[in-house]
Amino acid sequence: MVTVDQGAASVLGVVGSAVSLLAAIPHARAIYRRGVRPHLFTWLIWSVVTAIAAAGQLVAGAGPFAWCTAAIALTCFLTFVACLFLEISAEAIEGSIDC
Repeated sequence: MVTVDQGAASVLGVVGSAVSLLAAIPHARAIYRRGVRPHLFTWLIWSVVTAIAAAGQLVAGAGPFAWCTAAIALTCFLTFVACLFLEISAEAIEGSIDC
């Protein structure tokens, strides 16, 4: 097993988290522009599963390496919230409830 010192682990955790958050920007822009319509329950499931994985890693002492999984859980949750708002606005505008 490879041993990584705490300073390097923190840097890798921050870099991995930043890449995960930056990777979600194109999808967020497409949602905002109504180019894609994410499915509400799909993103709810991804949010819950990823949050459980992140919590498990943090409890197991993964430290900075768990930050990337937590960042992904955050982006899944934000996509779920965006889908809720899209569903509400679509329902108000079109009378439709699919997201």
